[in-house]
Formats: sequence, structure tokens, C-alpha cells
Amino acid sequence: MAQNKNKSIISYLIRLMKYIFKWFAEPNKQSNSWKNSIDDSRDKIKKIQKKKPSLNDDYLKKNWEKAQEKAKQQAEKEMKKKSDIDNLTWKQVFDDDYEIDK
Repeated sequence: MAQNKNKSIISYLIRLMKYIFKWFAEPNKQSNSWKNSIDDSRDKIKKIQKKKPSLNDDYLKKNWEKAQEKAKQQAEKEMKKKSDIDNLTWKQVFDDDYEIDK
């Protein structure tokens, strides 16, 4: 079960990062669905961290590069184009608000 939570939190981190890569790369395609995916992934990560405190922010930072690489690959595959952004910051991933300007 513990291993399951470890994989799950990284999976949510990848999903979260993927939508943020897409958010910046395709501003004309931003949607409530993307915003909901970002918010939902953040919530899921917080819930997992609450249930299993060892999966804290340090754990996420330790897995940051691999997760970011995977997220970028997934985003580029879905967009069918390369992203101009190489790295996401902690602030972009966990603190910034994503609102649709339409």
C-alpha cells in the first residue's frame, strides 16, 4: 500500500506539471477542464501528503526532475509540438493561480 501512495503522488505531480506545460504552450486552448485538472491534482497531492507525511515536499523535490521530464514529454505528445519551457518552478506548480482570460 505504501508503494502505491508513492507512485500515486508522483503520478499526480506529473499530471499537474503536464497541464501547466500545456497552459503556457497553448494559451489559446486554455480551458476550465485544464484548470480543473491543475486544481484537482494539487488537491490530490495535499490529501496524499496528509495521509502519508513521509511524502512531503522534500520527497516531491527529490523526484522533481524525473516528473518534470515525463510531464513535458506527455504534454508535447498531446500538443504535437515542442514546449518552449524547459523547467517549471515550485511557485508555478503549487502556488500560481491559473485563470482563463476569455
